[in-house]
Amino acid sequence: MRGKWYGWCGRILYVELSSMQVKTEELPKELVRDFLGQSGSGARLLMDMSYPGMPPLAHKAPLIFGVGPLGGTPAPCSGRFSLTFKSPLTGIFADSNCGGHFGPELKMAGYDHLVITGRADHPVYLWIDNDMVQIKDARHLWGLDTWETDAGIKQELGERTAQVACIGPAGENMVLMAAVICNLARAAARCGPGAVMGSKNLKAVAVRGDKGVEFFEPAAFAEAVHEVRQAIQSDPLYEQASSYGT
Repeated sequence: MRGKWYGWCGRILYVELSSMQVKTEELPKELVRDFLGQSGSGARLLMDMSYPGMPPLAHKAPLIFGVGPLGGTPAPCSGRFSLTFKSPLTGIFADSNCGGHFGPELKMAGYDHLVITGRADHPVYLWIDNDMVQIKDARHLWGLDTWETDAGIKQELGERTAQVACIGPAGENMVLMAAVICNLARAAARCGPGAVMGSKNLKAVAVRGDKGVEFFEPAAFAEAVHEVRQAIQSDPLYEQASSYGT
Protein backbone atom coordinates (compact mmCIF):
# COMPACT_ATOMS: atom_id res chain seq x y z
CA MET A 1 0.00 0.00 0.00
CA ARG A 2 2.64 2.52 1.06
CA GLY A 3 4.84 1.68 -1.91
CA LYS A 4 1.96 2.30 -4.32
CA TRP A 5 0.69 5.52 -2.84
CA TYR A 6 3.77 7.70 -2.28
CA GLY A 7 3.16 10.77 -0.14
CA TRP A 8 -0.05 9.28 1.26
CA CYS A 9 0.26 6.62 3.95
CA GLY A 10 -2.96 4.92 2.86
CA ARG A 11 -4.48 4.63 6.36
CA ILE A 12 -7.18 6.30 8.45
CA LEU A 13 -7.22 5.86 12.23
CA TYR A 14 -10.70 5.84 13.79
CA VAL A 15 -11.18 6.35 17.53
CA GLU A 16 -14.64 6.05 19.11
CA LEU A 17 -14.41 7.40 22.65
CA SER A 18 -17.82 6.30 23.97
CA SER A 19 -16.92 2.64 23.47
CA MET A 20 -13.15 3.16 23.71
CA GLN A 21 -12.71 1.39 20.37
CA VAL A 22 -9.81 1.94 17.98
CA LYS A 23 -9.55 0.70 14.41
CA THR A 24 -7.48 1.41 11.31
CA GLU A 25 -8.96 1.35 7.83
CA GLU A 26 -7.50 1.69 4.36
CA LEU A 27 -7.64 5.17 2.86
CA PRO A 28 -10.03 4.93 -0.11
CA LYS A 29 -8.20 5.66 -3.33
CA GLU A 30 -11.16 7.55 -4.76
CA LEU A 31 -11.26 9.82 -1.70
CA VAL A 32 -7.86 11.38 -2.32
CA ARG A 33 -8.27 11.21 -6.10
CA ASP A 34 -11.50 13.20 -6.10
CA PHE A 35 -10.89 15.63 -3.22
CA LEU A 36 -7.77 17.78 -3.02
CA GLY A 37 -5.40 17.33 -0.07
CA GLN A 38 -6.29 16.76 3.57
CA SER A 39 -8.85 19.58 3.56
CA GLY A 40 -10.75 18.07 0.64
CA SER A 41 -10.71 14.50 1.92
CA GLY A 42 -11.50 15.72 5.45
CA ALA A 43 -14.54 17.62 4.15
CA ARG A 44 -15.82 14.51 2.39
CA LEU A 45 -15.31 12.38 5.50
CA LEU A 46 -17.19 14.94 7.58
CA MET A 47 -20.10 14.97 5.14
CA ASP A 48 -20.29 11.19 5.01
CA MET A 49 -20.26 10.90 8.82
CA SER A 50 -22.79 13.68 9.51
CA TYR A 51 -26.56 13.83 9.41
CA PRO A 52 -28.88 16.78 8.72
CA GLY A 53 -29.14 19.09 11.71
CA MET A 54 -26.39 17.32 13.64
CA PRO A 55 -25.41 19.47 16.65
CA PRO A 56 -21.72 20.46 16.45
CA LEU A 57 -21.09 19.12 19.96
CA ALA A 58 -23.06 15.90 19.51
CA HIS A 59 -21.25 12.75 20.59
CA LYS A 60 -21.42 11.41 17.03
CA ALA A 61 -20.03 14.61 15.51
CA PRO A 62 -16.57 13.77 14.12
CA LEU A 63 -13.38 15.70 14.75
CA ILE A 64 -11.03 14.94 11.87
CA PHE A 65 -7.27 15.50 11.89
CA GLY A 66 -5.80 15.41 8.38
CA VAL A 67 -2.33 15.55 6.81
CA GLY A 68 -1.84 15.98 3.07
CA PRO A 69 0.51 14.20 0.64
CA LEU A 70 3.37 16.66 1.21
CA GLY A 71 3.14 16.41 5.01
CA GLY A 72 6.23 14.86 6.55
CA THR A 73 8.37 15.69 3.51
CA PRO A 74 11.04 18.41 3.12
CA ALA A 75 8.71 20.47 0.92
CA PRO A 76 8.55 24.11 2.11
CA CYS A 77 5.40 25.10 4.02
CA SER A 78 4.22 21.48 4.14
CA GLY A 79 4.26 21.06 7.93
CA ARG A 80 0.53 21.70 8.23
CA PHE A 81 -2.45 19.73 9.40
CA SER A 82 -6.16 20.43 9.21
CA LEU A 83 -8.92 19.97 11.75
CA THR A 84 -12.26 19.43 10.02
CA PHE A 85 -15.51 19.53 12.02
CA LYS A 86 -18.91 21.13 12.35
CA SER A 87 -18.28 24.45 14.07
CA PRO A 88 -19.91 25.12 17.44
CA LEU A 89 -19.31 28.83 16.75
CA THR A 90 -21.01 29.08 13.34
CA GLY A 91 -23.05 25.89 13.16
CA ILE A 92 -21.66 25.02 9.72
CA PHE A 93 -18.67 23.32 8.12
CA ALA A 94 -15.26 24.32 9.48
CA ASP A 95 -11.67 23.64 8.48
CA SER A 96 -8.96 24.95 10.81
CA ASN A 97 -5.33 24.79 9.69
CA CYS A 98 -2.28 24.60 11.93
CA GLY A 99 1.51 24.45 11.55
CA GLY A 100 4.20 23.05 13.81
CA HIS A 101 5.39 19.46 14.06
CA PHE A 102 2.20 17.61 15.00
CA GLY A 103 1.01 17.05 11.42
CA PRO A 104 4.28 15.63 10.09
CA GLU A 105 4.55 13.41 13.19
CA LEU A 106 1.08 11.97 12.57
CA LYS A 107 2.18 11.23 9.03
CA MET A 108 5.37 9.60 10.29
CA ALA A 109 3.23 7.38 12.51
CA GLY A 110 1.53 6.14 9.35
CA TYR A 111 -1.81 7.95 9.24
CA ASP A 112 -3.33 10.40 6.76
CA HIS A 113 -6.40 11.06 8.89
CA LEU A 114 -7.36 10.62 12.53
CA VAL A 115 -11.15 10.57 12.99
CA ILE A 116 -12.47 10.96 16.54
CA THR A 117 -16.11 10.41 17.55
CA GLY A 118 -18.00 9.75 20.77
CA ARG A 119 -17.46 11.07 24.27
CA ALA A 120 -15.37 9.44 26.97
CA ASP A 121 -17.01 9.11 30.39
CA HIS A 122 -14.03 10.90 31.96
CA PRO A 123 -11.15 13.03 30.61
CA VAL A 124 -8.74 11.08 28.40
CA TYR A 125 -5.91 11.66 26.00
CA LEU A 126 -4.90 9.66 22.97
CA TRP A 127 -1.38 8.24 22.65
CA ILE A 128 -0.31 7.16 19.16
CA ASP A 129 3.09 5.47 18.93
CA ASN A 130 3.29 4.24 15.33
CA ASP A 131 0.90 1.23 15.24
CA MET A 132 0.27 1.25 18.99
CA VAL A 133 -2.75 3.39 19.94
CA GLN A 134 -3.88 3.86 23.54
CA ILE A 135 -6.65 5.86 25.20
CA LYS A 136 -5.17 7.04 28.51
CA ASP A 137 -6.65 8.62 31.63
CA ALA A 138 -6.34 12.42 31.66
CA ARG A 139 -8.23 13.28 34.83
CA HIS A 140 -4.99 14.50 36.41
CA LEU A 141 -4.47 16.84 33.42
CA TRP A 142 -7.98 18.35 33.38
CA GLY A 143 -7.84 22.02 34.33
CA LEU A 144 -4.24 22.51 33.23
CA ASP A 145 -3.31 25.04 30.57
CA THR A 146 -1.84 23.88 27.27
CA TRP A 147 1.81 24.41 28.27
CA GLU A 148 1.33 22.39 31.46
CA THR A 149 -0.53 19.70 29.54
CA ASP A 150 2.20 19.41 26.90
CA ALA A 151 4.92 19.08 29.54
CA GLY A 152 2.90 16.70 31.71
CA ILE A 153 2.14 14.27 28.90
CA LYS A 154 5.73 14.17 27.66
CA GLN A 155 6.98 13.52 31.19
CA GLU A 156 4.37 10.82 31.81
CA LEU A 157 5.15 9.03 28.54
CA GLY A 158 8.90 9.50 28.83
CA GLU A 159 8.85 10.78 25.25
CA ARG A 160 10.45 14.22 25.09
CA THR A 161 10.00 14.46 21.32
CA ALA A 162 6.34 13.37 21.24
CA GLN A 163 4.11 15.91 19.52
CA VAL A 164 1.07 17.01 21.50
CA ALA A 165 -2.09 18.77 20.33
CA CYS A 166 -4.18 19.74 23.35
CA ILE A 167 -6.78 22.03 24.87
CA GLY A 168 -6.77 24.19 27.98
CA PRO A 169 -9.61 25.30 30.28
CA ALA A 170 -11.37 27.15 27.42
CA GLY A 171 -11.76 23.96 25.40
CA GLU A 172 -12.70 21.94 28.50
CA ASN A 173 -15.51 24.40 29.18
CA MET A 174 -16.55 24.36 25.51
CA VAL A 175 -15.94 28.04 24.87
CA LEU A 176 -17.16 28.32 21.28
CA MET A 177 -13.94 29.87 19.92
CA ALA A 178 -11.51 27.66 21.86
CA ALA A 179 -8.35 26.61 20.04
CA VAL A 180 -6.34 23.40 19.83
CA ILE A 181 -2.68 24.14 20.58
CA CYS A 182 0.48 22.29 19.60
CA ASN A 183 4.16 23.17 20.07
CA LEU A 184 3.07 25.63 22.79
CA ALA A 185 2.30 28.43 20.33
CA ARG A 186 0.77 26.85 17.20
CA ALA A 187 -3.01 27.15 17.09
CA ALA A 188 -5.81 25.52 15.17
CA ALA A 189 -8.25 28.20 16.23
CA ARG A 190 -10.71 28.96 13.45
CA CYS A 191 -14.33 28.14 14.37
CA GLY A 192 -13.69 26.53 17.76
CA PRO A 193 -12.16 23.03 17.42
CA GLY A 194 -11.08 23.18 21.07
CA ALA A 195 -14.74 23.16 22.11
CA VAL A 196 -15.30 20.00 20.07
CA MET A 197 -12.38 18.29 21.82
CA GLY A 198 -13.75 19.41 25.17
CA SER A 199 -17.20 18.06 24.34
CA LYS A 200 -15.60 14.65 23.84
CA ASN A 201 -13.67 14.78 27.14
CA LEU A 202 -10.53 14.60 25.01
CA LYS A 203 -7.72 16.60 26.60
CA ALA A 204 -4.99 15.89 24.05
CA VAL A 205 -3.63 13.78 21.23
CA ALA A 206 0.04 12.81 21.55
CA VAL A 207 1.88 11.16 18.68
CA ARG A 208 5.28 9.74 17.86
CA GLY A 209 6.24 8.17 14.55
CA ASP A 210 9.33 7.03 12.69
CA LYS A 211 8.02 5.40 9.52
CA GLY A 212 9.00 8.08 7.03
CA VAL A 213 7.41 9.02 3.73
CA GLU A 214 8.12 7.34 0.38
CA PHE A 215 8.76 9.26 -2.85
CA PHE A 216 8.05 8.17 -6.39
CA GLU A 217 11.19 9.92 -7.74
CA PRO A 218 13.35 10.99 -4.76
CA ALA A 219 15.99 12.84 -6.79
CA ALA A 220 13.45 14.80 -8.83
CA PHE A 221 11.49 15.64 -5.71
CA ALA A 222 14.63 16.90 -3.95
CA GLU A 223 15.43 19.09 -6.96
CA ALA A 224 11.91 20.53 -6.99
CA VAL A 225 12.10 21.24 -3.25
CA HIS A 226 15.40 23.07 -3.77
CA GLU A 227 13.95 25.21 -6.56
CA VAL A 228 10.88 26.14 -4.55
CA ARG A 229 12.96 26.97 -1.47
CA GLN A 230 15.19 29.25 -3.54
CA ALA A 231 12.15 30.99 -5.00
CA ILE A 232 10.71 31.59 -1.54
CA GLN A 233 13.98 32.90 -0.11
CA SER A 234 14.47 35.30 -3.02
CA ASP A 235 11.03 36.85 -2.60
CA PRO A 236 11.18 40.50 -1.42
CA LEU A 237 8.87 39.72 1.49
CA TYR A 238 10.85 36.72 2.72
CA GLU A 239 13.12 38.49 5.19
CA GLN A 240 10.30 40.52 6.69
CA ALA A 241 7.91 37.56 6.99
CA SER A 242 10.55 35.20 8.41
CA SER A 243 11.58 37.77 11.03
CA TYR A 244 8.23 39.20 12.06
CA GLY A 245 5.65 36.67 10.82
CA THR A 246 2.55 37.39 8.82
